Amino acid sequence: MGESIGAVRTSFRQLVGAHIQLLQVEMARATEELKVIVALAAVALVIALLSGILLYVGGWLFLGEWLFGSIGWGLIQGLLMAVIVIIPIGLNLAGGWLGAWSRGFLVGLIVAIVLAVFFASGIPHTIATNTGNNLQANLSVDLPDLMTAIVMIGWVLTLILGAIAARFRIVIILAGLVGLVTAVVAFALVFGWIFITFNQEGLVALAITFGLITWIAVSGWLASRHGFDPKGRYANLVPRESQAQFLATRAYLVQQWQQQRKKLAGR
Repeated sequence: MGESIGAVRTSFRQLVGAHIQLLQVEMARATEELKVIVALAAVALVIALLSGILLYVGGWLFLGEWLFGSIGWGLIQGLLMAVIVIIPIGLNLAGGWLGAWSRGFLVGLIVAIVLAVFFASGIPHTIATNTGNNLQANLSVDLPDLMTAIVMIGWVLTLILGAIAARFRIVIILAGLVGLVTAVVAFALVFGWIFITFNQEGLVALAITFGLITWIAVSGWLASRHGFDPKGRYANLVPRESQAQFLATRAYLVQQWQQQRKKLAGR
């Protein structure tokens, strides 16, 4: 009888061991297959991401070349649009006012339309061309050289005055005035050169670029005015109601225990 029981026990152990070995072989085979699946999925995901990046970058470069005659416009506007898409995400995560993004869009659209109509009218081109011709005729110097000289002289004066600004308060005011005048003259000359050299497509692209920059700037300004509330944004992540119910239940149980203990002590 004992030998029969031992034989059965041995057979059972062998059977269980055979099943375990078979399971280990199948698990190893499944692991190898899973590695292949994960590797293929990772390769497909990387290719999809690269294709998306190529489509985004290439699409903007194509639009810049097709609409405005230069891939540079596509690069600039593609970067600005990326920032514009990130802004509402950042506002949501920081607990900001999402209405700032839509208000900024309206202001940027108005700025882009107004500038595009003004640039396309030909008035800036005419003014810049006449002014440039008069300067070149009177000063016998090319406009780019004149622009470079004025900007360099202004920057040198600003640096010199700024270097001794800590000594005399009046120098701070002079440095600020020189810097402001230099900036105004530099912008005027730069925009004059732009209006002379850019064609209609380039000026329209410039107007759209200013509209996008305005959209970003106004959105940030309005959001900062309304403030940010990250605590309120992530308030739902904390189980406050469950905590309140737990504390109330604990207080009730403590109260009941003390009442029962007083009754038992009274007996």
